Amino acid sequence: MKLMVYIADLALSSTISYFAIRSYLRYAVRRQIFDIPNHRSSHTRPTPRGAGIAFAATFLIFAALLGLQHALQPRELIAVLTAAFVAGIGYWDDRSDLSIRKRLGVQLFASALVVACLANFHLPGQASASIPIIAILVCFEVLGITWILNLTNFMDGIDGIVAIEVVTVTTICAGIIIIERGLTITALLFALLDATVAPFLIFNWSPAKIFMGDVGSCFIGFTLGVVSLIAAAHHHLSLFCPLILLAVFICDATTTLLTRMLTGQRWYEPHRTHAFQILARHFSHSRVSGFIGLLNLIWLAPLAIAAEIDQAHGLIYAVIAFAPILLACRMLGVGNPNSAFILFVENRSGEAIFPIKSLNGSEAFMHQVFPSMQLVLIFIFSLTSAYAALLQHMYGPVSSTIHSAFVEVVVLWSVCQSLLLICFRLHRRYWRFASVEELPALAGISLLGSTFGALCASIFLGMRGIYLPRTTSLAIYVMEACLSILTLCGLRIFLGQITQTSRRFLRRTDKKPVLICSADMAGVSVLSELRLRYPEYHPIGFIDERPEVHGISICGLKVLGRQRDLKSVLRKYSVRHVFISEMMHQNLATDAIRRDCVAENVRLHIVSTVALEVA
Repeated sequence: MKLMVYIADLALSSTISYFAIRSYLRYAVRRQIFDIPNHRSSHTRPTPRGAGIAFAATFLIFAALLGLQHALQPRELIAVLTAAFVAGIGYWDDRSDLSIRKRLGVQLFASALVVACLANFHLPGQASASIPIIAILVCFEVLGITWILNLTNFMDGIDGIVAIEVVTVTTICAGIIIIERGLTITALLFALLDATVAPFLIFNWSPAKIFMGDVGSCFIGFTLGVVSLIAAAHHHLSLFCPLILLAVFICDATTTLLTRMLTGQRWYEPHRTHAFQILARHFSHSRVSGFIGLLNLIWLAPLAIAAEIDQAHGLIYAVIAFAPILLACRMLGVGNPNSAFILFVENRSGEAIFPIKSLNGSEAFMHQVFPSMQLVLIFIFSLTSAYAALLQHMYGPVSSTIHSAFVEVVVLWSVCQSLLLICFRLHRRYWRFASVEELPALAGISLLGSTFGALCASIFLGMRGIYLPRTTSLAIYVMEACLSILTLCGLRIFLGQITQTSRRFLRRTDKKPVLICSADMAGVSVLSELRLRYPEYHPIGFIDERPEVHGISICGLKVLGRQRDLKSVLRKYSVRHVFISEMMHQNLATDAIRRDCVAENVRLHIVSTVALEVA
């Protein structure tokens, strides 16, 4: 009897949600609540927005009814209804733009309230963990919920993408719980979210009639996080399951944000450099959204089911799920407005957005596939170093449980260390060159990565109730750090030699000698872009007004003189191009440099360090 009542509730909620969205569509058109397209939008015509308020209200009403039926505990009901704060601030932002501080403040408050209500939620071993570890886990939970709701908002950029994601994720989660536990309250919450959001897909599928807005995307992300925590608290579903199913959103949003932050872009401004946005310019919105839905069902769902069945190795399944998606994001050049895929996109007039030359097959391999192979090698070497260090200090036979925990620690250590190294790899100050001057910086970065990985590994072992002697832990850390430093620096030197040898065959023979003005960070950024993306240019050195840098080598190039020596340098090295960064354009005597270049028949370029555009 209760089963039939729940099924009727789900059918009724879906029907009410459909008519609520339909009514809101008429209301939005009448009140002129439109999303106006701009140069960073993925749509081309004004479209009503804010329909998320309809399915959010429907979900919250039916969740409250479940609480009145005593299906939900009071604290769990409060945690679920906290989504009203997130939906309210999202709808306010849709109607009148709010500052980031106000939105983030409400989101953090709502996330903290959820964690406080679900205080009985724990991971294995947390009951015996120390207070600092519990505090760290609580902070991770608050920040995790906040990040999930924001990344869902970031990914709401093309027709149907968020709706198809939440429908597939909630359907799979509800199905796993029903098969294992029956129709529990957590399965019902996933199914209720599925039932209320699914009708919106009818209106939002390409071409979209209406958008959900921030109210819908933030509400969906927040509610997914809350329901996942409730399911984990009841031991109905491990957290690895929803995390693996959200791998596409997590990888795309996280790598894009980190890339924009670490490359000096205004990461908080709207942009079109997400992976799904790049693909949507080559394919239709429906194809991209449909592909993500199929990816969830074909690739991520089996891994999520495996992680749920074999929870002891859930971290390994998560790594398997995330690795190819992260690699695909890297090859697409997410977060980089000058990526190889974006460069081939044309605007309506048919002219290229960025006036630079396209890459042939060999150069595309050098600039896209080869760096991705480096990241894979870095993870392999990090995994090998951590395993060798741990194996060296394991004496005698160990139980299968301890061995399984150590395997997960090695993987976790390697993942955390590699993520930190990848962050530095994304920054233009590092890893663009293989010169000897970089080795101290690379060694320091590797040591920092080892420290971060060791910290995460120690927290994980503490959660499992496994404690190693302090001397053993220190010995493992020191050995792993030494191995990581040696392997990373050796890998960079080896790959640098391979790169230089390969470019002799891949580059054209008519390389253009280039001189760069200013040997500071602006000049190094220009050199970085030239070496990475423009193999036909051959930088031969810098000119700089500072006497203390004359004659020294910076990133493998010497400072050849001052501005007054420009003419002699141009003649001596047969320079054909001179580059000045926009950042230094006001600080240098550009007119004098231009006169010298005109006198020697040399082209002068004033370029941006983000997208190398010729002025």
